[in-house]
Amino acid sequence: MEWLLQFVPQRQSMLVRWVVSALMVLLAFACRFALQAHGGSYAFMLFVPLIIASAFLFDRGSGVVALILSTALSAALLDWNVNADIHTSALATFFIVGLPLVLIGEGLHRALERALRAEEAQSALLMEKDLLLRGNEASCEERVRDDLVVDRAPIAPAAA
Repeated sequence: MEWLLQFVPQRQSMLVRWVVSALMVLLAFACRFALQAHGGSYAFMLFVPLIIASAFLFDRGSGVVALILSTALSAALLDWNVNADIHTSALATFFIVGLPLVLIGEGLHRALERALRAEEAQSALLMEKDLLLRGNEASCEERVRDDLVVDRAPIAPAAA
């Protein structure tokens, strides 16, 4: 699980998170633009992994920024003179499906953070338990040693 957390950056300012999310979307947009002849009009599915990644890496707000930017950039490439109603419904569907994906991405981020905190707490408790057991072992050894000393002590005659 720790290997996955190495990809999650520490808490950044909102501006940094949104700019990085926008850059990720622009990278996907460049790929979509380059593959436009092969991907068809609805190659905006390339944005889906980056929308989830934005929400996972940063937060829900960054995922929503990525979703809105992805929808707007996809709409900019469509020919609105032909099949405008189909384009509208496709973009609306993309946006509506994207919102739960953003929530899932953020949920994964939070679950991973919670799991890491629980694992750290468990490690601390196990270390504390080991220290307590070692302390008890030492005190047990001392009690046994004291008992042996008492058992080996010569018995003094009772005073008359």
